[in-house]
Amino acid sequence: MLKRVLLSTPARPRRMAIARRAAVLASLAMLVSTLTACGPTITMPNVVGMRLDDAHRALEKLDVDEFEDVDVLGKEDTIFLDRNWVVVSQNPAAGTAKVDTGTKVELSVGNQDDKEVLDRIPSDSPFALEQSEKAAEREKDAAEKEKLAQEEAKQKAKDARAAKKKLRHDAQAYAKKIDRVLGESVPGLVNLYVGNADKVHASGGGPVVAAQNAIAARDAFDRLLSSFNTKEIGPPDSLDSIKQLDGVADRMRDAMAGFAEASRHLITAIDTGAPSAFANELSARERAIQEWNRAMRDIYGAADRKPTLIPAE
Repeated sequence: MLKRVLLSTPARPRRMAIARRAAVLASLAMLVSTLTACGPTITMPNVVGMRLDDAHRALEKLDVDEFEDVDVLGKEDTIFLDRNWVVVSQNPAAGTAKVDTGTKVELSVGNQDDKEVLDRIPSDSPFALEQSEKAAEREKDAAEKEKLAQEEAKQKAKDARAAKKKLRHDAQAYAKKIDRVLGESVPGLVNLYVGNADKVHASGGGPVVAAQNAIAARDAFDRLLSSFNTKEIGPPDSLDSIKQLDGVADRMRDAMAGFAEASRHLITAIDTGAPSAFANELSARERAIQEWNRAMRDIYGAADRKPTLIPAE
């Protein structure tokens, strides 16, 4: 009886060892299975505030390539070009540990042109900084344009002052030319003529000397008229912008023609004593004086000078 007990005792430890080995192998198999199922893990990076294409690249570098991009700003726009979209939130959140690289990452996005995007992302995020830089650049460009506009305005004002100064100089030079050519001779001749004509009107005819003076005045006016060259007497091209000088040479010529006409009427009045001749002389003379004085006001006014006018009746 004792011998059977002793012979059968060693069999129990062997069975226990086999059971332990089986248990260990099962645990190892379970661990391998678990590890194989989980795969590599990462700590989720922060891609909020990135353009969508940049966010994809940042995740792909970590072997995360499953994305669900959703427009969450209510526009329901179709996402055609990732570059035009900005991540406003993410799931899993940034900093989440042990995220399986096979996890699908949900990226909530908004169009880059939507003003709400900047309200939903941190001010120091890539897109926000990009927009700040662009805004600063726009402000810089605007400031430079404003500076350039001010400089151009100053230059224009300077050029305008220079042009005005030159215009005034040319107008004064033209007035001096009229002084030299006509300004003294015509008023002097007209004043002599008017004095003689007034005596003829007062006397109703006048002596022979009055007729002689009238004939001399007529001849003098005719000589002036025949030698009058509108182009030479007219203002230079540099004064074309002064509208009051348009046709001023023609007005001077018309005035001299009027004085010549008046002198002929005066000669007729002396010869015939006809009242109509006296009336015609006075009318022609007044028109000529008005035309001459108008031309002088235009010429000397452009030069900021006081004109020498023929006294009117």
